[in-house]
Amino acid sequence: MTTIAYKSSDEVIRKRLEVSILVGGIGFLFLLQAWFRPLAIEGLYFQQYSSELMMQTVSLESLRFEPFSTLFYLHIQPPLLDTIRALLAQLFPNAPYAALVKNVDQALYLVWSVVYGLMGLLIFRVLRNADINPAFSAIGAILFLLHPASILYATFLEGTLLSAFGVLWLYYELTRPDGPQWVRVTVCFIFLFFARSIFQWPAILVLVATLYLLKMPSKHIARFTLVASFLVIGYLAKQYFVFGITTTSSFVGSSCLHSLGIFPDMDLAYPADGKLPGIIPTTFTEDLPASLTEPRKPNEAVNFNYAGHLRNEREFLKDCKNVLESQPWQTTVISYIHNLLVFLQPSNQYVTPHVIADRLPWKASYEFIMSGIPLILILTLSGCFWLVTHTKENLPKAVGLVLPVLFIFLVCILYEKPENMRYKYFIEPVLFAFIFSQGYHVMRFKGWKNILDERLPISRKK
Repeated sequence: MTTIAYKSSDEVIRKRLEVSILVGGIGFLFLLQAWFRPLAIEGLYFQQYSSELMMQTVSLESLRFEPFSTLFYLHIQPPLLDTIRALLAQLFPNAPYAALVKNVDQALYLVWSVVYGLMGLLIFRVLRNADINPAFSAIGAILFLLHPASILYATFLEGTLLSAFGVLWLYYELTRPDGPQWVRVTVCFIFLFFARSIFQWPAILVLVATLYLLKMPSKHIARFTLVASFLVIGYLAKQYFVFGITTTSSFVGSSCLHSLGIFPDMDLAYPADGKLPGIIPTTFTEDLPASLTEPRKPNEAVNFNYAGHLRNEREFLKDCKNVLESQPWQTTVISYIHNLLVFLQPSNQYVTPHVIADRLPWKASYEFIMSGIPLILILTLSGCFWLVTHTKENLPKAVGLVLPVLFIFLVCILYEKPENMRYKYFIEPVLFAFIFSQGYHVMRFKGWKNILDERLPISRKK
């Protein structure tokens, strides 16, 4: 009876801490926004861009009046972000366009606040999975929520926060004490596939390798592969038949050039010729959404989902291939090294000034720890500590957990410039959880002598 009561008490404490972190995180972000509201642009924005000005979004007018066809004929990005915007736009059916944009953006701030709180909750759970007691897990979650980059991207009206949330969610599922469950992992992957264009079909292969190294039963790996592949192939088939592309985003050509330090004029689209470039051409009719047929959004921002930009991207991809084939390989390597250096910059030092993140008094401390040489050094020391405190039998599991982070890291280096520091935030929650967990175990570790004795050569032991 005593044991049962003890376990029940622990469970109550854990649930209370989880609720406190979730609600406290959301409330903290609300308070920050209220405090800095007098400095906000137009009394609303904490950085200079509305969601309507983002190049990876389509117009809210299309999403409000033609949501299904607009999302079907979306080629610039996976549809999750604009699906959320479309749902929010339905809440304001009669608002004038300018009011619609502000109303949806205000609602999007609320949604992002909830995601921000959920990320704090997931950090807590990931740390609990790493055998850290509830009190220190809660401290880790709070420290993560205070991270200037977390605050910045929770008040930045595009999809970075969603992607970071998805990656953190995936790692929570992969590190569950009872092992990853194929249904949960599949749901996480599909979320990421529809949230961020770096998660294409190769990510399935990476996760298959991860699940194998984590010793998931073969039949469960097969189920994950079958379901994930079915959904991915189905969506990419639509992209191919309609747009003639085999990815969730048509920005492949420009991203390739950007990674090499070449920045073509993306605003000048080829005139649409009345047909889409898929293998079954679709003739432009009055039934197609304005997001595909109009080169500009109602606010005069460039509409990169305009059909003419598809030809742009095909030409950019040809140009990128020509550059890779013609320039010395050393030049290409130098460009990728530069991408790495940008990647290692503080994630909160994004290209646009931010009303809140730039004024946080603890900003410099986080920037020092979570960037550049200090970050590399801390990760290296954390990895070395993990290695000396675990047996060889644990190594395959560690490799399995490293693979998705390594995959994201490589894609962010090879296909982006100059926003690599923003892409770093995709994996920053996972890196933070790993560093914090190893720091906790270092403080509590008392077995250095035993480890040294075990690792001494037999001759020296004698």
